[in-house]
Amino acid sequence: MSKLAAHTSHADPCVALATMAEIEAARLVADGVALVPTAMGWDRIAKQGKRAIVSDLWQRLAVMDMPHTSAPWRFVTELPSARPSHPMHPRWTCLLANGTTWQGETVVGDDIAVLQGHFPQEPIVPGVAQLFWAAALARQAFPRYATALTGEVRRLKFKRVIPPGTHLRISLTLEAGDPPHVAFDYQSDHMHSHGRLLLTSS
Repeated sequence: MSKLAAHTSHADPCVALATMAEIEAARLVADGVALVPTAMGWDRIAKQGKRAIVSDLWQRLAVMDMPHTSAPWRFVTELPSARPSHPMHPRWTCLLANGTTWQGETVVGDDIAVLQGHFPQEPIVPGVAQLFWAAALARQAFPRYATALTGEVRRLKFKRVIPPGTHLRISLTLEAGDPPHVAFDYQSDHMHSHGRLLLTSS
């Protein structure tokens, strides 16, 4: 049993991540997931870069049907002492779900973890958090393609910042192409951002 078990429940994605040979321990933190690699993990990062191990982390969450995080992976030598007290995701209300399109809405609360420290005087939702939210919702909306998301994003445009209090809508659409992808956009009274989450073609 991983030493992480004392700090997390079985619904925590960190439990699944800490069973990987390359990961000694993991914990949700305010700005993502803190990971302590094993010697094998550090060696792989040195030889292949962080992208290779991050790809495996995403796949592990998808295969285990675990919840997904909304912020980046952090590779550290020691876990921070505290678990975040703020939610990692806003609460989304589904407006439309027809198998190829999913639309939802939320009000971005000022207690969302990704707002903490970004930025202290004028908090906004980081661009990377928007990508992680879109990917997490795409896996839930289109479970058949949950393991097909590659982690690669194309045609990404950030147009307007998203401050707390924004009545935000997201639209996700499965689209054929070369490669196939999930098109997403965030809107309120304005377009905030849009892009494409690529899928494997097989």
